[in-house]
Amino acid sequence: MNAASIDRTLLGLIAHTQTITENFQSAFGGLSTESFNWKPGPDRWSVGQCIEHLVTTNEAYFPTLEAISAGTHSTPLCGYIPFMTGWWGSTLIGWVDPANRKKSVTPSTFQPSSSNIEPKILASFADQQIRFISCLKTLEGKNLKDIVIASPAAGFITLTLDDALTLIVLHNQRHFDQATLVTKTEGFPAL
Repeated sequence: MNAASIDRTLLGLIAHTQTITENFQSAFGGLSTESFNWKPGPDRWSVGQCIEHLVTTNEAYFPTLEAISAGTHSTPLCGYIPFMTGWWGSTLIGWVDPANRKKSVTPSTFQPSSSNIEPKILASFADQQIRFISCLKTLEGKNLKDIVIASPAAGFITLTLDDALTLIVLHNQRHFDQATLVTKTEGFPAL
């Protein structure tokens, strides 16, 4: 899956989320703590760090998603500049597109910890994905291109909800691919 092939309908995003969750559990559920925390190099992330980063980043979207579901969300001030909202959406989707192999800079608030991460974070990720799917289901009937939100990374960055949801799903896939590469790197400890 990449930005060009993703099904951006709610049903498509739900299906992608279910698949990526199953893929994470299948690929990394049996790893030992040592394997989960093994890093291919000092400036590269472990499988655990990839997952912890996703949990931290995805969690930051829930207050906005819940406000939209409750009908209490209001468009951020910067969201009234339509060309900027569209530009940010396209740019961020391009950055997290799994087809884009360039390393990107992670905001400090979303950096994973440098200490050992318990493999149980995988269960937290799976639970969070169930919550995300529940939020997606509450959006049925809403025009996702008309709802504008602020990015949790920086309030001046605004996205349509359509772009934000696509961004979340592609970001999950990108880090699944990254974590999978870690397990295929020479020196990765056997189970």
